[in-house]
Amino acid sequence: MVHIPRSTVKGSSPPLKVVESKRPSVSIDAAAKQARLMLQRKMKRMNLMRR
Repeated sequence: MVHIPRSTVKGSSPPLKVVESKRPSVSIDAAAKQARLMLQRKMKRMNLMRR
């Protein structure tokens, strides 16, 4: 797994160098995005439960 800084995640398009190096592992990138979405949903649920 490649650790992506928050700044690049929020940006609509990452730097070209990052895209070039990741081209062979697009499936891994997609899986990382899905995992990130799941984590965000979990955090939202936790926050709702606390309230």
